[in-house]
Amino acid sequence: MAFNIAEFSAQINKHGLAKNSLFLVRLIVPPALAGDVDDRMGRELQFFCRSVNLPELAIQTQDYLGNGFGTPERRPTGMQFPQVPAVFMVDSNFAVMRFFHSWMQRIVNYDTRQPFGQVNGRLPFEIAYKSEYAATMIIDVYSYEQEDVTYTYRMENVYPTS
Repeated sequence: MAFNIAEFSAQINKHGLAKNSLFLVRLIVPPALAGDVDDRMGRELQFFCRSVNLPELAIQTQDYLGNGFGTPERRPTGMQFPQVPAVFMVDSNFAVMRFFHSWMQRIVNYDTRQPFGQVNGRLPFEIAYKSEYAATMIIDVYSYEQEDVTYTYRMENVYPTS
């Protein structure tokens, strides 16, 4: 079947394309970070994002040779969940930045200003248990033209890496 540009264009015009979006990221704070959050905000924090690389689903595969030779057949072996880069909008007093720095400090103590200085009971470069720092992240995608959420992602066991 030959490619027909008129049919292709008609389908795009019929359904439209996804437009640029706005993002609201909600974090359900893990217990270890509860002390860093103002009690009035509760355990769910909301952040506006300028951009988010929305995650794709990727099935990992492995080649399988049914007879030990010949053309390989790909078989699924698991799922791969990539990192989700997000650009957060930071407030003028840098409370958002302080929150993320504190969160990262609770993951790996990077304070080396004093020998054997402990932060949150950890020595320099000591790593916390994942159950202490992993959070739940919910990304609500808003369209510029609509005021409703157009899509929602929910991710478990997330934490900042940079």
